[in-house]
Amino acid sequence: MDLNKYISDRLDPQIDWYDKKSIRYKNYFFTGNILIIIISALIPFLTSFDFDGNKHLVGFMGVLITIFSGALSIFGFYEKWLLYRSTSEKLKSEKHILDLISEKLSDDEKVEYVKKLEQIIITENKNWLEDNKNKTNTTVT
Repeated sequence: MDLNKYISDRLDPQIDWYDKKSIRYKNYFFTGNILIIIISALIPFLTSFDFDGNKHLVGFMGVLITIFSGALSIFGFYEKWLLYRSTSEKLKSEKHILDLISEKLSDDEKVEYVKKLEQIIITENKNWLEDNKNKTNTTVT
């Protein structure tokens, strides 16, 4: 078994994919929450002013808060960020261990180690699928 080919063709792209997705969902999560904080903080400030359209502006800001809060909840940015980061870190850790011990492993042991790595990916995929099934079942009535 060519372990280096497996690492370069399969493992490294998987780690890269999980890293990028983790960063993306972390950014969505923080951006959404920062917008909620900013808009929420502006509402009391704006209510102290009396100008035409102030009621509508404040009302619209409340709508935005509701939309951002709902989107953060429905799309599960926080959960996905943690899931992808966790999977990425597990794969990185296993890759480092494999780098240290690969020369000492027999071909059969290498196959078993690759199975272990693939099981991490399969488990994440199952968790993702289950999470998305649960969200679909709870949001559709």
